[in-house]
Amino acid sequence: MTLNKFLVSKIDSKNKPSSFKEALKHECWKEDMKVKYEALMKNQTWDLVPYPNEQNMIGNKWIYKVKYNSIEKIKKYKSRLVSKGFAYKYRVDYEETFSPMVKMPIIRLIISLSATQGWKVFQLDIKSAFLNGDLDVKIYMNQL
Repeated sequence: MTLNKFLVSKIDSKNKPSSFKEALKHECWKEDMKVKYEALMKNQTWDLVPYPNEQNMIGNKWIYKVKYNSIEKIKKYKSRLVSKGFAYKYRVDYEETFSPMVKMPIIRLIISLSATQGWKVFQLDIKSAFLNGDLDVKIYMNQL
């Protein structure tokens, strides 16, 4: 009975919402979107301004993902608001893009050094870390 219940919940969780409207029907997605939205507002991610007609405007979309733990049970429901940056044109709306990421060889090197030197290693997750970057250009995005 428990296994059958687990399989049903796993199958249902694969049916992630494909739209904002659909996500609003489920409390788990609604709650996560609320948390993400509050983080956006707290970090003053944007200013609401009238649309300047001469500027290119990009859309946005909520993306949904189900995270599982090591025994394949649902760990959490994750959502994030993303911009449809593909609408911007190089050298018209932006000059360059860069997203710093740590590569696996560097992580392996640090773990190896810490093991041989007896250093302590700590891991942490910074929620909404990407919101702390500054842009030197104005980007106009549709309101939800």
